[in-house]
Amino acid sequence: MPLPTKLDKLEKLSTSLSGGQRQRVALARAFAVLRDFLLLDEPFSALDELTARQLRLLLQDLWIKDAPTGLLVTHNMLEAAFLADRVIVLRGRPAQIAKIFEVDLPRPRSPEDPRLFALHKQIIDSLS
Repeated sequence: MPLPTKLDKLEKLSTSLSGGQRQRVALARAFAVLRDFLLLDEPFSALDELTARQLRLLLQDLWIKDAPTGLLVTHNMLEAAFLADRVIVLRGRPAQIAKIFEVDLPRPRSPEDPRLFALHKQIIDSLS
């Protein structure tokens, strides 16, 4: 039987990471390379709310330090209001723009900001 290599140990470590740890690694990987555009497709949807909240705050911090242009796809309207500068609501098949919201709140933003909740409600209302 061959001796384990460093790569074997690294692969074993990566498979033992929790979902939140994997998302943190994915964010670190995304911000570790030079890029002009960042695509985030439901980045926190598989996480419990507390972990997702921590990662939203981390993403905001990273975005403030190094602000690439980004596209965030999410079904979480509060997440969209918290992270985005512009929220584009799509509806129908094929998808069409139903409404555009400009988020004029300064950064860093607090998840408890009542203005975020107000915007969140407006986004939800635009879907009905």
